[in-house]
Amino acid sequence: LNMMNGSSIQDPTKITSSKFDELLNKGQIEKVNVFNKSDGEAFLTAAALKDKANKKIAKDVFGNPNKGPHYTFEIADAQNFENKLIKAKNESKLKEYDFKIQGDWTGILMNFLPIILIIGVWIF
Repeated sequence: LNMMNGSSIQDPTKITSSKFDELLNKGQIEKVNVFNKSDGEAFLTAAALKDKANKKIAKDVFGNPNKGPHYTFEIADAQNFENKLIKAKNESKLKEYDFKIQGDWTGILMNFLPIILIIGVWIF
């Protein structure tokens, strides 16, 4: 299934806030997702995926970069970070960003969803 989806078994690479700022200022980040105002995920542009500086990105079984997220990072101050994203979007260095609230049960439920489906089909 992973081979057909083109997804990766590897986790996204963890980077520092300064590395994220560097990528954002270069215009290499296409999309940012922020969870609970403390954790972020960055998706790179197609041009950035070809850059040799981003060679540590997780790859699928065929050696192609995964669909993302490519990087994860921690956010110290949510308000300053949001202002930074707004500024980058206004300067056309970033396509989109999204702030999401993720409950503790969401991750657990998503991990057990395949097992629940298999049991449900078996009972049916």
